[in-house]
Amino acid sequence: MPVRIVNRESEIAQLQAIVASPPGLVILSGRRRVGKSFLLRVALDGARVVHFQSEEQPLALQLEAFARECGELVAGAPLAFSSWEDAFAFLDRQVAVGGPVVVVLDEFQYLAYRDQGLVSGIQKWWDRWDHENTPIVLVLSGSALSFMSGLLSGGRPTHGRSAYRPLVRPLDYRDAAGFAATGSTPVQLVQRYAVLGGTPQYQRWAGERALGLVLREIILTPGAPLHREPDHLIREEDEIREPGPYFGALEAIAGGKTQLGEISSRLGVGTPLVSAYLKRLQELGYVQKVVPLEARGKGRARGYWKISDPFFRFWFAYVLPNSGFTYPAQDYNQVNGQPSLAETVVLYFRPDSTTPDPADYLLLQRVNDAAPELVARNIYHAT
Repeated sequence: MPVRIVNRESEIAQLQAIVASPPGLVILSGRRRVGKSFLLRVALDGARVVHFQSEEQPLALQLEAFARECGELVAGAPLAFSSWEDAFAFLDRQVAVGGPVVVVLDEFQYLAYRDQGLVSGIQKWWDRWDHENTPIVLVLSGSALSFMSGLLSGGRPTHGRSAYRPLVRPLDYRDAAGFAATGSTPVQLVQRYAVLGGTPQYQRWAGERALGLVLREIILTPGAPLHREPDHLIREEDEIREPGPYFGALEAIAGGKTQLGEISSRLGVGTPLVSAYLKRLQELGYVQKVVPLEARGKGRARGYWKISDPFFRFWFAYVLPNSGFTYPAQDYNQVNGQPSLAETVVLYFRPDSTTPDPADYLLLQRVNDAAPELVARNIYHAT
């Protein structure tokens, strides 16, 4: 099946141009699910390309995994690296004996977190490769946006050294429509985008399904790919140690609390702290501040916040209020001092088999191991 590329032609052309005229250092960033890894594998393909997908693991295991990937350069011969210095020295030798090499370090932040000297080490090697016109292209890609943008700041060793520094963004409405079924009406395309937004992975998971099936099979069913997606994404952000306030800010905005003071009251914390939460969410592309255009900046006082990502907006407005949470089964003390287990309460959707419309759902509740109880019927109906 041919590879399907949607609105990434410019990035692909730029990456391939750099490969055709090495040396080149690329710092590519973008939030999770926007297709960075897919883009790099499509644009950079060949026998002398090392694609390394890094993970959160000890340094020794990262080096071991990278050595396995580099084995492709020496016909699968076993390799071992004791440090990143050792690894870059190997790459330098490979260029000398075998010709140009392209190296992709994907999710680079995981590597840098484990080895604090890695960025400085890259600076040393890159300055040498650049000075000697060594035919090597090094791509640093990551989804930790603050960290990746920091690589370009004036105080970092990589500042001013990258030839290309793209920020991969979600697709707009017109490009996202390319994932929908052929013959979809404009209304259906708008409805689909209002639910899924322009994140390519969400659109791929949905495929060409009708919107009702997307809701049931991809979003509403517990365990489905997007059932708890916003929660997972916020918890996975490297610089968010306590996700609760960020989650609460999004929930407040979705519930109509769009002014800074309203969000602050909803969370029960001061506005300076709430401003920091919102700024971080804005950097991640999940929210944005809307300021009326008025003379002398008078509109700033009447500015408000909104959820900018369509899927996040849909999820917090419609899925979260009707979804279940499992409360922790930890010990609580009763008034008499005796321990009491907290109840585990689960709320979940299930198709209503008593109606002919497959888009009708039941909302059920189960407490601990008791039998499920009906909470509501026909809570969603697709037209």
